[in-house]
Amino acid sequence: MNLELFLILLIAIAIAAWLIVRQQNFRLRQMQHRERLAALEEGLPATRERNHEGDQDMSNAAEQWKDPSTYVTWIRFSTLGLAFLLMFGGVGMLVSFIIVEDPEMRKLWSLGLIPIMTGFGLFLFWALTTAMLRKKDD
Repeated sequence: MNLELFLILLIAIAIAAWLIVRQQNFRLRQMQHRERLAALEEGLPATRERNHEGDQDMSNAAEQWKDPSTYVTWIRFSTLGLAFLLMFGGVGMLVSFIIVEDPEMRKLWSLGLIPIMTGFGLFLFWALTTAMLRKKDD
């Protein structure tokens, strides 16, 4: 029963966060619209405010992926994220096997070491590639 309650609470928090972000975006668009209308009333040209930096980033997205360093950066950060995911997941497995009341399940605590060590290896890969890239830049 507690697990179901926890999952429902987690889903409710996620939905509330999504609604808050959506409401803030709506308010921002509403404020921009009011500013645009006020500018029109004052006789200023009707230019639509846009985030030109974001447009530039989006228009150059295809060209950015032509550069091999973009792939290297993406792979390195993906590796770092996966390393942390595996390490924390492994710690969760390890702790859950230790605190369970069944003695047969308690014997399986070492299964949590597999994702922890895999995550540690990925973190080591990220650290070594970072050091190699710094050396290469110097």
